[in-house]
Order: sequence, then structure tokens, then C-alpha cells
Amino acid sequence: MTDLAGQVGDFEHRDSRSRRACFDDLGVVRIRGVIPAGRVAAARDRVQRALVAEGLVSDGAWVGPLYDVLDPETARMDDVRAFTAAAKAVRKRSKGGALHALFGEEVTAAAQELVSGRALEPSPPMAQLLFTPPGATSWTVPGRVWHVDLPRVGSGKSPGVQAFTFLEPVRSEEGGTLVVAGSHRLLNDAPRGSKEIKRALRREPWFRELMSGRNASVRGRDRRTFLTEAGSVGGVPVHVVELTGEPGDVCFTDLRLLHTLAPNPGPRPRLMATQRFTFSDVAGDARSAS
Repeated sequence: MTDLAGQVGDFEHRDSRSRRACFDDLGVVRIRGVIPAGRVAAARDRVQRALVAEGLVSDGAWVGPLYDVLDPETARMDDVRAFTAAAKAVRKRSKGGALHALFGEEVTAAAQELVSGRALEPSPPMAQLLFTPPGATSWTVPGRVWHVDLPRVGSGKSPGVQAFTFLEPVRSEEGGTLVVAGSHRLLNDAPRGSKEIKRALRREPWFRELMSGRNASVRGRDRRTFLTEAGSVGGVPVHVVELTGEPGDVCFTDLRLLHTLAPNPGPRPRLMATQRFTFSDVAGDARSAS
């Protein structure tokens, strides 16, 4: 293991050259204040109205059920179903309008700058809400639900960029999406679907432990060390990065990154939104490989 003290979380840079280098190396970069405050406020208001309409929020406070669905030892199937239904209902009520308008030209421009100016196009689903109710009893790096959204195309090329933004502040251990920095540099030699990618990664000790299916410590290891200690797979350093930020900040990730949702022990729901941007010359290859 490589000690990453003082390095982990350093995925934010001021100048474009450093951002591009970081994006190439880690597959993730955070840029502050990309989306105008007024546009974020309009999207947040739309989502808050949806939460109120679903009876989950009243007078600004969460009044819905508390869910802890990522802990394999305590999660009940009824809670998982209720969690899924609540998230689906809120997304449906929030869809379109101000949420759809969230990812404007400035986001596209920032994404294209990270890939040396190559043209990117928004790809469905458009401006998807990422919603995690509160209720987790504790926070950890989960061992479940790790996945990739698009297959490897086998050409060594990335299919595109994914943008994540924050409708409300998301601080450490408040449910922010988790990604494996460096994982975009692995398994690019042949077309592979998501399940095949995960099977191949599990052959590596670091990923096998990460995706163990357990949230508790494995062999005495604190799972938070996935954030602070890098493994090495085929000479590529890999570690977990937690996406956190303030309203209007944007985290850009390579679409090949392995990622998962995280527990939310905070007092309020995790409210983020995401948009994929794909290269027209690679997106078709990704669809045919899936």
C-alpha cells in the first residue's frame, strides 16, 4: 500500500493544464463554482417541492423514514424497496424544468477543456437527480453496488465524461458518490461489459477486498483506509475518492471509473445531480459493446 496522506482529495486544481493532467491520471477533477447560483437554486427548489409533495420533508426538516440499506447485515428487503420507491418518486417529480437546465454551456466547456477540446454531447438520461435519504447508522466505504455505467470499448478510448454537481452542501461522510480513482486506466484492451469488468477486477486483491460485499473491517482493516492508502493494479495506483462540494461545484469523472453510492448518516438527504457527456465517435462503440 502507498500512504496517500496529504495527497488524497487533491483532485482540485486552479489551472487548466494541472486539471487535465489530474483528469488523465486519476479520472476525477473538482472545479469550484462552475454553475451559476441562481440556476442551482431553481433546481434545488424544484427538488425540495418534490420532497414536500412526497411527504418526506416538512418545514425544511426530514420527516420521512430513515433508511440504512447499504449495510448487508442490517438492511431489510422492505427498506430497500421503500428506499428505491422513494428515490424513484422524487426523481419523477423533479424531472425536467430547472433540473434539466442545470448543466449548461459552462459545464460542457469545462468538460471539453479536460479532454483537450474534443467535442462532447449531453447523453441521456438528462440531468439525473442523485438522492439518498438519511438514516444510515454510520459511514463506511461500502463493499456493495460497485459498478460502471458503460462498457469498455476495447480501443483504449474513454466514451466520455460525467459531471456531478451539488444542490446542497455535501460534506465528507454525508452520502457523496464514491469513485475509484485510476480505475479508468484498467482493462482497456478488449470490449467488456460491466459484469465482466467487475469479475476481472475481483481477481486483484485490492479490488476483491473493496468489493467484498461487507461494510465492516476485513482482516482488521478499517475500510476508510481505501480513501487514504493506494493499492496498485498492473502498476496503476488506485484509491477511493469521495465526491464532496458546495452548490455549483462540479466533479468531472471519466465515464470508465468504477463507482458506488455511499451511506448517508447525515441529518438531511444527499442531493446531487449528474449528466453524462459522450464523444460521438466512441459512444456508438460503447453501445455495441454493451
